[in-house]
Amino acid sequence: MLLSMLYGAHAPTWLRHIPAVDTLRRVWLQNFYLDNGMDHWRHAGNIPPAGVAICSPFDTEARYNIKRQTAWTGYKVHLTETCDVDTPHLIVQVMTTVATEQDNEIVADLHQALAEKDVLPREHLVDQGYSDSQILSDAQNTYGIEMVMPMRAATCRQAKTADAYDLSHFHIDWEAQRATCPAGKTSASWEPRVDKYGHAHYDVQFNTSERLWPMPRAQCLYPL
Repeated sequence: MLLSMLYGAHAPTWLRHIPAVDTLRRVWLQNFYLDNGMDHWRHAGNIPPAGVAICSPFDTEARYNIKRQTAWTGYKVHLTETCDVDTPHLIVQVMTTVATEQDNEIVADLHQALAEKDVLPREHLVDQGYSDSQILSDAQNTYGIEMVMPMRAATCRQAKTADAYDLSHFHIDWEAQRATCPAGKTSASWEPRVDKYGHAHYDVQFNTSERLWPMPRAQCLYPL
């Protein structure tokens, strides 16, 4: 009723621009809808994604998130601490993001912030949430940082299929630009390319005759 009056034809338009009124409108729309003049709760499939859903009218940027067994409404805080064994450990950077932002999305901004302070590390130890092959490459090429991190497990069909071969079964010789499959066959071509995001990739192809023997076709991962 209040919103109907505020947005009615005879209400002063300046009322709609009051921040608290706009917050009320957004919260109401995210949680309810009108059907034949009746209010109804929204349910799964008819609610906004976590990245935009307002969880608290008192803090419209706080978001809900869950990580393993921990669930919270608020933000993420990323701490960077020195860890040399022969010097004191100091926190040199603190970054706060919305709770729904992926950990690996902040690494580039973090390295830029560290560079501006002239406190870039030689090695950067991070957990798996920050791991990404592009991050590893960019950190080395842009700042000369060696990223030390556990890479995420492969999720392709071959990694989940018994007796199949995923990328981890292939030996990659970066200097020679050559890949060797589990059967000992070497790649016939190695073509660099850049995707639409500007990230470097490599298409590695094997000869068809070598790919089929001695491994069955269903076991091979191609192209790399």
